[in-house]
Amino acid sequence: MNELLLQGLSELGLDVSRAETLERFSSLLLEKNEVMNLTAITEPDAVAQLHLLDSAALLPFVDLTGKTVVDVGTGAGFPGMPLRILEDDFDLTLLDSLGKRVNWLQEVCDELQLKRVACVHARAEEFAMQHREQFDIATSRAVAQLSILSELCLPLIKVGGQFIAMKSVDTEDEIAAAKSAIKTLGGHIVKVEDYTIPTSDVVHRLVIVEKVSPTPRAYPRAFAKIKKSPAVTHQIHKKEVRALSQVIAVVSGKGGTGKTSFTTLTGMALAQLGKKTLLLDCDIGLRNLDLYLGVSDRALMDFTDVIAGRTTLAQAVVRHPLYPNLYLLTAPVSFGVRLPSKREMQRLIGEIRRHFDFCLIDAAAGIGEAFALATCCADRAVVVTTNDPSSLRDAQRTVMELHRFPSGYLHLVVNRVRRKLLQSLHTTIDDAIDAAGLPLLGVIPEDENVPAVLGRGLSQRLKYHSGALCACENIARRLCGERVRLMRL
Repeated sequence: MNELLLQGLSELGLDVSRAETLERFSSLLLEKNEVMNLTAITEPDAVAQLHLLDSAALLPFVDLTGKTVVDVGTGAGFPGMPLRILEDDFDLTLLDSLGKRVNWLQEVCDELQLKRVACVHARAEEFAMQHREQFDIATSRAVAQLSILSELCLPLIKVGGQFIAMKSVDTEDEIAAAKSAIKTLGGHIVKVEDYTIPTSDVVHRLVIVEKVSPTPRAYPRAFAKIKKSPAVTHQIHKKEVRALSQVIAVVSGKGGTGKTSFTTLTGMALAQLGKKTLLLDCDIGLRNLDLYLGVSDRALMDFTDVIAGRTTLAQAVVRHPLYPNLYLLTAPVSFGVRLPSKREMQRLIGEIRRHFDFCLIDAAAGIGEAFALATCCADRAVVVTTNDPSSLRDAQRTVMELHRFPSGYLHLVVNRVRRKLLQSLHTTIDDAIDAAGLPLLGVIPEDENVPAVLGRGLSQRLKYHSGALCACENIARRLCGERVRLMRL
């Protein structure tokens, strides 16, 4: 790790003598991560690149000297802690809503003897009511969509100050969607800058927003309202986009987790809730969604046909005969097709957003090119695993590939859970959560009815309420923003 840090700091033109303190911070992070979920990235070299140097890469773009800085949703201290370690002359507030994390950050500051740092346990929207326009700079890294972040951060900044959001590069639509909200909140995007993390080939993006006028007193709203309606109705390419449209990648580290059955049942549940839902099969050559939905004879054109212009989206999607809000866009049946580029996929997803409330992308198992294609344009990702050790290990590896997703936009579903097996292995669902390092979206019990029903291709409306179906209905409601208790197994 030390060599990576020395090389990276040198490339950034920063003080290489601070590498030792950064390495000590990393050691404290990984040690605490054994008992507290702080990061899904656990390899020391990956921590150096994807956490420490990624945070440090902010410094060439902003002058912190003499400024007051608030790091909103700091989590395990990124980017705030590396900035503090590398630069001395500014006042830093680390803000997070989880008390345990804040207490640990204070312990780390004491251990490393870091000065001029305030570790604050508070929700950002509540903190802003007491500290309106008191900071020169607000930073936030991988926390939420830009429209949501803007309402949390801009009220904290003085006129003339800056809000700096650290994002992934696949954020063109997200940035465009946030412009109206940013303007309403008194901000203006002055620069969007891509950078490569030193010592790696990973490219991330900075969105720099200048505060040009005071934020109206009505903002920030309660977080539930922000999340439910994060952006003013916006225009992209002069076409109205559904403000609440969600694109969700459903992934797994290995096959056999029930990922496709989860996608089918959850999509069906969303459709029954009145949400116009598209299931996009990205498992090229191994597609199964058409079989599970019972529309194989009608799914003639696939998503590559739409991208290539051989057909339109409206012509390619197949509407389910029994669930009128449920649609399918299938994958090619052959392995030999050319994989679309990210830009081509972005255009397809942009069109899908204009017509559907939800798009669930059934990704290929594993972490190859097809996996990257399925996740590159998603707003959030759901990792489906079972509770056996090998599946959980693969899930953890998958999480490392999904580091671009902000906190709260990457979820875990534990599928095919058998209570007797849990008891015999002396494990719990909490153990699965800790192993994967993700917040839990839902637990789905093993259900012998699922293979029988999906094997017939949803040829008739489901009238029974089995455990798996109820669990997927609960998950669908959570995706719609409802608070639903977990099932008791």
